[in-house]
Amino acid sequence: MSAWVVLLAVTGGIGADLATRTRISSLVSFAAVAATVATLEAAQVLSNRASRTLAALALAISAMLPMRASSWLAHLNSWTIVALLAGACMAHVGLPEYRTSSLRDAAARALGARFGCVLLVRSARPRSEGIRAWLAPLLRGVLLALMPVGVITALLAQADVVFAEAVTPGLAVDRLVGHAMVAVAAATLIMGLVTAARTPPASEPSEDWRPLGGVEALTVMVGLFVVYLLFAGAQLYSALGGADEILARQGITPADYARSGFFQLLWVAGLTAVLLGAMRLFLAERSAGVERALRVCGTTVALLTLVIIAVAIVRLDLYTDRFGLTTLRWYSAGFAWLLAPVFALIAIASARGSIEGLGTSIAAVVIGAVVLVNALNPEARVADHNLTNADTIELDAEYLLRLSADAWPTILNHQATVIDSLDRERGYATSAASRFGLACARADRSRGYGPAGYNVANYRLACASN
Repeated sequence: MSAWVVLLAVTGGIGADLATRTRISSLVSFAAVAATVATLEAAQVLSNRASRTLAALALAISAMLPMRASSWLAHLNSWTIVALLAGACMAHVGLPEYRTSSLRDAAARALGARFGCVLLVRSARPRSEGIRAWLAPLLRGVLLALMPVGVITALLAQADVVFAEAVTPGLAVDRLVGHAMVAVAAATLIMGLVTAARTPPASEPSEDWRPLGGVEALTVMVGLFVVYLLFAGAQLYSALGGADEILARQGITPADYARSGFFQLLWVAGLTAVLLGAMRLFLAERSAGVERALRVCGTTVALLTLVIIAVAIVRLDLYTDRFGLTTLRWYSAGFAWLLAPVFALIAIASARGSIEGLGTSIAAVVIGAVVLVNALNPEARVADHNLTNADTIELDAEYLLRLSADAWPTILNHQATVIDSLDRERGYATSAASRFGLACARADRSRGYGPAGYNVANYRLACASN
């Protein structure tokens, strides 16, 4: 390793130290990433088009760090930069040949035993004929589907009382699922101990290991399809006015019902993406008929997930129209909008029966979303929404005062509205105007370290002039 590479690496290390002390959103953070990219270039790590493209994207996103003051954006940008730089290094050496046997043996070494659930899914190539050839895999598929389908059903039931009334009338779904999860986890542990006692130590992986049979995978997918179809039916039933009696019995107003459950729906969408990926990851070879059925089910589940995402977005909009925006709600809505094109891509890939290019397309969507979020300035949009609609929402002026310098130019434009809201509150030791000024001064506070801590949002705030 040359002295030039070492010098650049030390420079990057010093820059990274200063970046953490200036809370990441500073000019020195960009310099630290630039030094890291320069180190990789000097060490000839950026040796092909893919690695150079990823490094350039990391450098471009790092240029956004000194532009905004929001800690949410700082963390989002930082993790994106780390992922891009890691991807650049991996693109240099080339991804290792993928083998599921490596995952199996890594899990076995980490946990000291092979998972007991392996006993449930090792039926990719059943040896029996006739009815036993599909009955045993079907039973294993039902067992495999209990956990993910049960969890997703519980989340949907918590998000929508009409759906809960349809699938589990009079039952406490969350408690039942909780008991089932503990029981399954304990049973899996016991089976894992038995398997560990009867299985010799794992040798070096020599062949691919995909334990999930087509019948099992199809059973899980059909279970998801049925649950999502029932949820879509519940939404249609509610839209046609058939849920009024159910809501009245539950003591829930139609407005409260329309505004509830969006976080659970986002969890459902995220878990569905993981589950669809796992199905593809561990699925062994299957017959042409099973392949067609899986393509139909996978495409339908992805499209029905788009319905769930749309419901989540609508409910979140209704909620914010009543109670206002927060950064968490803004990013939750952004995540939902991000999931929409992701599941559209998954549906297309499932319909054509090939995932070639799917990972690259999803990565491009995610990177584009990160750039768009920086351009939109989330905290300024949160402040603008709440202050513009101050007459119709429950304005939380205290929350606005805790936002970063990104939001304060917008807040200063509505200074009278914020102070009036503070005046209506009780128990302040200082006047509302003084409290407003102190909060603005805190947002405008210098982070020190001279030019290294320079941040555009803080520089432009200039509270002293207001």
